[in-house]
Amino acid sequence: MSDCSDMSSYMSRCQSCRVESGCFMVYERNNYMGQQFFMRRGEYNDMQSMRSMGMMFDNIRSCRMIPYHRGQFRMKIYERENFGGQSHEMMEDCDNIQDHYRMSDCQSCHVMDGHWLMYEQPQYRGRMMYMRPGEYRSFREMMSGQRFMSMRRITDINMTTTDRNMMGKITFYEERNFQGRHYECMSDCSDMSSYMSRCQSCRVESGCFMVYERNNYMGQQFFMRRGEYNDMQSMRSMGMMFDNIRSCRMIPYHRGQFRMKIYERENFGGQFHEMMEDCDNIQDRYRMSDCQSCHVMDGHWLMYEQPQYRGRMMYMRPGEYRNFREMMSGQRFMSMRRITDINMTTTDRNMMGKITFYEERNFQGRHYECMSDCSDMSSYMSRCQSCRVESGCFMVYERNNYMGQQFFMRRGEYNDMQSMRSMGMMFDNIRSCRMIPYVRDLTSITLLL
Repeated sequence: MSDCSDMSSYMSRCQSCRVESGCFMVYERNNYMGQQFFMRRGEYNDMQSMRSMGMMFDNIRSCRMIPYHRGQFRMKIYERENFGGQSHEMMEDCDNIQDHYRMSDCQSCHVMDGHWLMYEQPQYRGRMMYMRPGEYRSFREMMSGQRFMSMRRITDINMTTTDRNMMGKITFYEERNFQGRHYECMSDCSDMSSYMSRCQSCRVESGCFMVYERNNYMGQQFFMRRGEYNDMQSMRSMGMMFDNIRSCRMIPYHRGQFRMKIYERENFGGQFHEMMEDCDNIQDRYRMSDCQSCHVMDGHWLMYEQPQYRGRMMYMRPGEYRNFREMMSGQRFMSMRRITDINMTTTDRNMMGKITFYEERNFQGRHYECMSDCSDMSSYMSRCQSCRVESGCFMVYERNNYMGQQFFMRRGEYNDMQSMRSMGMMFDNIRSCRMIPYVRDLTSITLLL
């Protein structure tokens, strides 16, 4: 139900598969390397049937799930490497770049919005490559001299109503009180001027969004959770510092831990602290007079200019932020808050799973709550001697990175290693774990030997 970089841990080969919902890209080699093949919902009962559809290899080693994208599609293609030569911006499929744009070749591209398939030959034939948003500077290096002559948007992803609701939805209106022309958005939008001349009110139906003063997620920012914002005056009373919305980002739901390291100076210099909880004042809590860079390891955060979560704000996704002064024209941040209030039903949360590990027997000592995969528990505790599975199912491992002996845990209490050994566990400490997703009608693919 997600990406898999190496299927050899689960099976020796793949000779047939069934896509129950959604779309996937499968690969000839581990780590998403080698030839690629696009799969939509359906049954693929043998390699011969897949070859007749254009697959160029005889075994699947890794796969990527293609996320649902509802917004616009935009990609700029270039005739030469490193964005050189003739260029064209595309928002629709193109079955032959030579006929449409008089381009004899395409050697680099920049995908701004949506997910695309690139094909070696016109009319969407030959070898293909999956392109996510990002910059691709040299197709020759990526695909051993391959060139692309046709491009297609990936639009036919099947999702349930529940899945769509979990993704978030916001509707922007040109006039106050939800009047005038409107634009519905369920993903990022880098430039809203294509859809409307201005935004004077909006309604967040589900999820959370960050809205921006300028195109391309630049300028002042404002955080929006579920609710109705009927005019700019009401938004200003909540702390918004600008009078028109030009771009927006959907904030993904994050179910695991939150971790961020903050630094007093630029480029990760000076005093630093690692945070896993909200902080309403870094000066009071950490004796830090300033915060000028940070590294977000897990989760999504909001940074505020003033203590007590006030003043201008900035949305921080996982990544390294080396210089706040350059990013925000000299702005500094004095309080930080995790983004945790994305709307989900109780049923959805229960289906996700939760396990708590303890350093000592009988659920004593330091503990670590986990609702997702964890590749290395040593960051949180020195050992695990008992655990409690509150919901869902988990696989626990003897070593880091999901290596060594494994043991399956369903809902229940495991008060010491002895009780776990009596159930068949072959090791005496847990170093990593994987949450086993609940299988309902989500995006899924079944691979068969």
